[in-house]
Amino acid sequence: LPYQSQQFRHQLVFRHFADDLAAGEDQTLAIPASQAERQLKLGSGGLRDVEFAVHRLQLVHGRADAHLRTPTTLSALAELTRGGYVGRDDGEALHEAYSFLRTLEHRILLYRLRRTHVMPEDEESRRRLGRSLG
Repeated sequence: LPYQSQQFRHQLVFRHFADDLAAGEDQTLAIPASQAERQLKLGSGGLRDVEFAVHRLQLVHGRADAHLRTPTTLSALAELTRGGYVGRDDGEALHEAYSFLRTLEHRILLYRLRRTHVMPEDEESRRRLGRSLG
C-alpha cells in the first residue's frame, strides 16, 4: 500500500505540473525597488531563480526519471547534472552560486536574528559579513 500511494502521488504531481506548463502558468513576485539589487532570495539570479529552474527541470523530467525525485534543491541539481539534463559546467556553477548565496543568507540571518534576505547597505555591515565568510 505505501508503494501504491507513492506511485499515485508521483503521477498526480507530475501530471498536474505538465498541465500547468502547457497552460503557461508562471507566477512572479514583486520586490520593492529599493531592495531589488540587494535581494539574495527574490532578486535576479538569486536563490529563488536557482530553486525554480532546478525544480521545474525536476518536475518536467522526474516523471520518467525516478532519480530526480529528491527532496532538496542541491540533491536535485546533482541528479539533473548526473543525468545530463544540466551540463556539468552549468551544474557546478549553479551549485557553487546557490551554496554561496545560502551561506550569505544564513550569516545575515544569524547576525540580525530575524528573517531577511537583503544584503546590508552600509559598508560596516558588509565588511562584517565579508569577515564572517572568511
